[in-house]
Amino acid sequence: LKKRQELDEARDLAENQMDDLMDAVDGRLENDSAYLAQRDTTEQAIATAEAAADKARTSELDRENKGKAYSADPLFVYLWDRGYGTQSYNHRGLIRSLDHWVASLIRYDDARANYAMLTGIPERMARHAERCAEIAEVEEEKLAEFSRNAMTDAAGTDLVGSIETYSDEIEQIDAEVEKLEQQID
Repeated sequence: LKKRQELDEARDLAENQMDDLMDAVDGRLENDSAYLAQRDTTEQAIATAEAAADKARTSELDRENKGKAYSADPLFVYLWDRGYGTQSYNHRGLIRSLDHWVASLIRYDDARANYAMLTGIPERMARHAERCAEIAEVEEEKLAEFSRNAMTDAAGTDLVGSIETYSDEIEQIDAEVEKLEQQID
């Protein structure tokens, strides 16, 4: 526990040193054109990711609302589930003729194309939103690297890395203590 206390004190000292240097680092970064460009890129990536997520939610709501009419039609659902009008449809003879007759009665071909688009758009929008979120995360990491490098330059040492190392070691000690307490119990 003495080692944990020493690590905790060292981490607190590094955090305090980092807090003291923060204004100087921020001032330096505000005059760094590469940092400012990365900040703009990051903000744009975040805004794009948020807009894509909103559009994905909207398209999913549209699918739910507009899809009710399709799912409420038992004949449409029957033909849709069988894959009628697609390459996966493999019925022959009388069943194929009857399915064709039903499809022509309810104008299935038009409805199938609309429903396929209605159900496909939310999936594509969700994948696009995920890609945008990943890009935004990468850009945020690049921006954080600028800040970390500026802090390292100002402090003369990697304070962020030191804090992370201290925190990891504290977690390891806490896990060991918890194991020992369980063994004692």
